Amino acid sequence: MGVRSGDLERLREVGYEAYVEAQLAYETLPDPHIDAFMAKSRVLLADQCELRRAANVAYGRLDGF
Repeated sequence: MGVRSGDLERLREVGYEAYVEAQLAYETLPDPHIDAFMAKSRVLLADQCELRRAANVAYGRLDGF
């Protein structure tokens, strides 16, 4: 949180609007710790169909869900 070294220089390089847009686009920032966690936790990225298929394989057909 707060200003880091190099932030003011970056602001001057790209301009105010581009700097703020980059700050608001947090999903584009690299985060190796989260990337590693998500790689081990595929279920968090699965869609409903993939979850249902996995449940059917593990527990048999799940009707009514």
